[in-house]
Amino acid sequence: MLDLEKILKILIENEVEFIIVGGYATIIHGAGYVTKDLDICVNFSEENTSRILKAITPYHPLHRMHPKKPPLQETPNSLSKYKNLYLHTDLGDLDMLGEITGLGRFQDLVHSTIEVEIYGKTCRVLSIDALIVSKKALGRPKDNQVVVQLEAIKEELDKS
Repeated sequence: MLDLEKILKILIENEVEFIIVGGYATIIHGAGYVTKDLDICVNFSEENTSRILKAITPYHPLHRMHPKKPPLQETPNSLSKYKNLYLHTDLGDLDMLGEITGLGRFQDLVHSTIEVEIYGKTCRVLSIDALIVSKKALGRPKDNQVVVQLEAIKEELDKS
């Protein structure tokens, strides 16, 4: 079970540079979507990966996509060479993406975000327009369904 509040709290308290993308971003914008993990786009710089490791190491991160699920034992330097990192932690599954399909890397996305308050903390979330572009670029059936919802929400927002 994902402890969204705790994961966001530790990321923010450790000053990790991240943007909420994926399922939780669509939920924040009002789409009806079910997800079991938190997808974030992160800056994989050595400085930021150091903060990531400090934040998540106490929660026993494991490489979720590896068949043997080994513990995360990277250094900030080795982690900075990653493109994506898929983890299982004591707080739930956390997917850290270095690039978002159709949009680019963390540095490219910063201007395509909004700030929202979640659990009393301010977070960056991919804008609805950027989410639509990304979901269309992915083109999977589940993403196409979300695009329909996001476009309807955007149309209502544009009216008001």
